[in-house]
Amino acid sequence: MAFAPVAPLTGEHGQALSNICRLLMTGTYSDLTITCGKDKYAVHKAIVCSRSPLFAAACDGELKETKTGAIDLPNDDPIAVKMMIRYLYTQNYVPPETSDASESKTNSTQKFEPEHVSVKRQCVSQASPSGLFSAPTSTAPPRPVPSQPRAQVSGVRRDSHWGSSSGPPKNPFAPTPAAPASDPPAPPRPPNLVLHAKVYQLGEKYGMKDLMALSLYKFRDEAVTHHHSDSFRHASRFVYGSTVTQDRGMRNAVVQAVKTNIDLLDDKAFQVVIKGTELGFDLLLSLTQTRRGELKREAASL
Repeated sequence: MAFAPVAPLTGEHGQALSNICRLLMTGTYSDLTITCGKDKYAVHKAIVCSRSPLFAAACDGELKETKTGAIDLPNDDPIAVKMMIRYLYTQNYVPPETSDASESKTNSTQKFEPEHVSVKRQCVSQASPSGLFSAPTSTAPPRPVPSQPRAQVSGVRRDSHWGSSSGPPKNPFAPTPAAPASDPPAPPRPPNLVLHAKVYQLGEKYGMKDLMALSLYKFRDEAVTHHHSDSFRHASRFVYGSTVTQDRGMRNAVVQAVKTNIDLLDDKAFQVVIKGTELGFDLLLSLTQTRRGELKREAASL
């Protein structure tokens, strides 16, 4: 399924999104608690259950979650769950500004900024994008342009090094000052391919197809840059270990990334992933698709 990033909301829509974000930040009017590991989220059934049929079933049925008003997710990755919760309230999620946290074991022990700080940052960037993406406005006045050439005396320019009417003589052999060096480009964000794959898994598990589409988009986007990273190798193994054969979203993304960067087949570490998962079979079918079609047409013409 094709997916484009959610456009930032402005005006009344941006204010509405900001108000929804504030509910998550403060926990005001919360009527449901979701826990995962050490993380605890005071959420709202009207938001969570309307976007996840699995959460709706847990709250509407005769399960213990209905009586206690609490849902525990002990088997899910805490960081991926955090991204899922943020998505439920903002229609987007931004990975932590650290290395791919989900490359470690599922029960990650990495520390991140407090939930209310990171959520607030995301809400501000989503609801008020103009201050983040607009070009800075210069306040320096324009330098005046002289309308006439400077006066000359006896064919000699007044501002030459020997004919200046004021100021000390200038050395014509003095080196020209070097232009100030421009700021180095910002380093690229670390890869979060495993995290996107885990968020995709949560989207499938809890029936949120839009979250699956969003995480798949982010995965494909990062794979363009980080296809030779350890993160891509770990993510490829996770994708083929966590999705069923019929779910082609993430699997096709991995196959396409390998086909685009075919030298990955020469990587010894990546070969281990190919041999240990169904990725090798998928690559075989995909790489030989054109030739198999030609052979079929040749056989039919005999």
